[in-house]
Amino acid sequence: MRVLLIGGSGFIGRYVVERLQQRGHEVTIFHRGETAPLPDVDVPRIFGNRLEIDRHIDEIMAARPEAVIDFLPWNDTDTERVVRALNGRVERVVHLSSGDVYRAWGSFLKGRCDEPVPLTEEAPLREEYYPYAGTHPGMEDYDKLLAERVILNAHYNEGYPGVILRLPVVYGPGDRQHRTWEYVRRMLDRRPVIVMGRAQGAWLWQRGYVEDVAYAIALAAERPTSVGQVYNVGSRTTLSMAAWVRAIGDVLGWQGEIVLLPRERLPEHLRTDYNYQQHILYDTTKIRRELGYSELIPREEALRQTVEWEIENPPSGFDPARFDYAAEDAALNEAVGV
Repeated sequence: MRVLLIGGSGFIGRYVVERLQQRGHEVTIFHRGETAPLPDVDVPRIFGNRLEIDRHIDEIMAARPEAVIDFLPWNDTDTERVVRALNGRVERVVHLSSGDVYRAWGSFLKGRCDEPVPLTEEAPLREEYYPYAGTHPGMEDYDKLLAERVILNAHYNEGYPGVILRLPVVYGPGDRQHRTWEYVRRMLDRRPVIVMGRAQGAWLWQRGYVEDVAYAIALAAERPTSVGQVYNVGSRTTLSMAAWVRAIGDVLGWQGEIVLLPRERLPEHLRTDYNYQQHILYDTTKIRRELGYSELIPREEALRQTVEWEIENPPSGFDPARFDYAAEDAALNEAVGV
């Protein structure tokens, strides 16, 4: 099968390319060319902006793609252009969305706790738009909820062969957000105690190892039955945040203690305004049943590979204020009455 990737030159893209090639597929990447080339990935490239995809449609169709994977549907405007350019020209278009479309995510951000979990694909969606406007520079116009509406409307009204995958928080080697570094560094610094908020320590956040997520994406691109469907992607089981940190410690041989404190006793740099009583946990039954998805990498091995990569590739721009050990020690001493 010939597969076109729109984007795909980043963290997850490398693993998707590798998985597709391992399964015997031919891959072409359409991207802006602003990201450094993926190491050890040699595939044909078409350079262009997704916002102007219609200008490149002849070049794209010359590659004769049967399936397309759209890595970054950002909002309704850019997604509409992709849909219009590809409708009637390919067999399937897999769009990578996120669990932040669920109303539960809005509750988590806004301090509410009103959504039961696990979240199926039919769970209520957010009623507020642009969830990160004003809090994340550069994301003021981001909203995958609007992108999903364009995809589904085009499918039901025009027969557009769209597929939506709602991804979890993805971790693994190459993660530019360095989601495990905050804990890995403390363990490397031989901190005897890691402090967390009590509610945060019990919080469940759906995760997926990058190789497993890439496998799910490849399956959706391959299967004709995926057209018109929405699938949650994520691990079968999810650890609480405290258990997740403990699992990272086990990889590193860290024998320290995790101490959970009430929010008001946390040092300022560890406080957030999120409502950790609202879990973000998916039901992934559908993709397992319909597409035959299952994890390829055991969690222990996935974490080992992730931690080794973090140690070899520490982030250069991580805020040093996140590691105010003096404030953390003072909070611990106050909590035990020292």
